[in-house]
Order: sequence, then structure tokens, then C-alpha cells
Amino acid sequence: MNGTPGEAFFGIALVDTVRNGEKIPAFKRVESFLQLFGYLRQDHTCRGVLTDEVSSALGRYQQQHAIRITYEFDEATRAQMTTARCAMPDPLGIEWDKNCPWDRTDLTYAFDSGTSDTPGDSEFVAVRSAFETWEIHTPPSFYEVHPTDSPDIMVGWRPTRDPDYDMTGKTVAHADFPPDCELLDPGLPQPLHFDNGEQFWAIGAQPGAHDVESVALHEIGHIIGLEHSTEPNAVMFSTLSSNTLRRKLTQDDITGAEDLYS
Repeated sequence: MNGTPGEAFFGIALVDTVRNGEKIPAFKRVESFLQLFGYLRQDHTCRGVLTDEVSSALGRYQQQHAIRITYEFDEATRAQMTTARCAMPDPLGIEWDKNCPWDRTDLTYAFDSGTSDTPGDSEFVAVRSAFETWEIHTPPSFYEVHPTDSPDIMVGWRPTRDPDYDMTGKTVAHADFPPDCELLDPGLPQPLHFDNGEQFWAIGAQPGAHDVESVALHEIGHIIGLEHSTEPNAVMFSTLSSNTLRRKLTQDDITGAEDLYS
């Protein structure tokens, strides 16, 4: 690991609670967060004011994350926003409406880099296990190939400032959606990138570290076309704390994939 792990979205943790109509300069950080994950439009001007527009965005965020809907920036919302999460946007955001499976179900993947956080090639073993879990329960099949064999998916550990997505202080990993629905650079291979700068990786639950297999399972869900779930126990829920295992697909995850490929 290159760097020191820190609390995700640390700036938001310092923002006081805000009620409708109140103006607090630091609240701009919350507005930026809502923009990043699709709840506010990209042309929204962050003013540090809880307007009706921002209040509505907070309500959708609260609904997405199964917390009490208050339409205000309260303690529960702040706690949720400062939990480590995936880079992909949330479906209840106003900027995101996708339903794009792959046009085939035989997909290839390769590894181009690993991490020194875990012993040997255990990080690769964990990712392979995550691919196998999706393959057991859902239509796509995954085959490992050499990085020079034009894989559909390229797996690797990247600097925090990954050229295709800056994960600084924000996210533990990112992927992308299937072709024609990409949020990042179009074309193959699709990325499955882990933050190897600010995050620490482990095999299993470990304080201050993220379990490789749990995070990989989530990101592969995006690669096959799934959005974030509103079910807190689902693999496809947007946040995952350190020292946590989430290696089993729930019925919500399986049904989402089956519906997408039916």
C-alpha cells in the first residue's frame, strides 16, 4: 500500500447537520458528493445552502440507502456518506438510468497488476472466486486469459489517482458498465480497479482493511450490468465498511442479474 488509509469522505464528517433553508459554507462538500453520485446535476452550482432541490436530492439518497427520509443533512446521513463505497452512481440519482446487459455471456478477464498487501497471489485467487460466485448463480461465464489476449475485463490494483477514475478519499474500487453504457472510457477492456494507495487490502475480515473478494464481487456486478441495490445486505449495496465480509449473493442480487439477462 502506498499511503495511509483514512476515513472515506473525511470532509463530510466535519460538516454540521443542516436543515432546509440553512446556509453553511462547508455544506458545499455534501452538494459535491450528491453531484458525484448522480443526485444533483453536473451543472448544479454548490452554494452551501440546503435548497428545495438539494433537499429532494438528500431524500433520494436516504431512500437509496435505507435510512430515515428527512430531506435534511442529519447524523444518519452523514454517517452513511462517510462510509467507504463504490465509485459507480446510484440508480435513484437523476443522472443515471441504464439497463444494458452484455450482448454475449462468455466473457474473459485478465490480471495486469496486484497488491503487496496480501501474501503471494492470494488477491488473484480471491478475485477468481468472486467471478466463480457470479457464474454459479447468473448467466455470464468468465474465463481467465493472458493480459495480451484482448480480455473483456482487466483486473488490477491502481494508484489512488487512477487515470480513468480518481479515487482520492472517495472510493475503494471502481469498475464500469457493459459496452454502450460505459461511464468511463468507451471500449474494451472494462476496468476492475482497486485503490492501492489509500486503501489496505486483506483476505478475510481485518480491522482497517477491505476484503478483496467482497469488493470484487460487488464490482463484477457492475461489469455485468447491475446497478446499486437499496437492500443493505445485498452485495450490490453501494457501501462496504472495512473489516466486513460480503461474499454471498442475496436473492436481490441474483434476481437482478436474472432479470437483466432474461
